[in-house]
Amino acid sequence: GEFTDTAQKVGWKTVDLEFVSCTIDNQCTLKPRCVDGVCGDCASNNDCGAANPVCSTVSHECVECETADDCGTGQTCVDNTCAP
Repeated sequence: GEFTDTAQKVGWKTVDLEFVSCTIDNQCTLKPRCVDGVCGDCASNNDCGAANPVCSTVSHECVECETADDCGTGQTCVDNTCAP
């Protein structure tokens, strides 16, 4: 595949994006995992830590939540962050 390293400003943070066609993890340079043919941070929640325990099915990045079910009672998920 063609390797292109870019950075994109997303909301308040800059995120490194790697659009690499891959079939195995070691074909990725900026991101550790090959998921659905592209490089990402995670393939499942098992790849994520306690601070951001959910692997986004969209961005393949570890996030705090994707749905309200990922948050505590009485909270909702807004932009991948649990909020009251």
